[in-house]
Amino acid sequence: MFDKIMNMLNKIVNILKRILLIIYVIVIYKVGVYHVPVRTVWGQNNIFDLRYVPIWELVDKKPMGLNVVRYELCVSRAVYQIGLITLIAIALYFALEEISKLFEN
Repeated sequence: MFDKIMNMLNKIVNILKRILLIIYVIVIYKVGVYHVPVRTVWGQNNIFDLRYVPIWELVDKKPMGLNVVRYELCVSRAVYQIGLITLIAIALYFALEEISKLFEN
């Protein structure tokens, strides 16, 4: 009876690890495509705004008075963002791995 409970808990933890990986892929996709950090630049490289936009807006140029507004990818913020999400996912995965080891026979 005890072995059946331990096996069931181990299967639940393995399912949670798979769900974590699926959530990680979805979040990285969202951050990499729909939530890209950019700087809005206009005129003589004056920074107007820092924001998050979908990746397809990086190619858009919009007229603003006499100047043209364009978006520049902020690589350091993008790398920091993806790195932080990855570290959180790795920490959760290893925590689930340790819990899984507790339930093994």
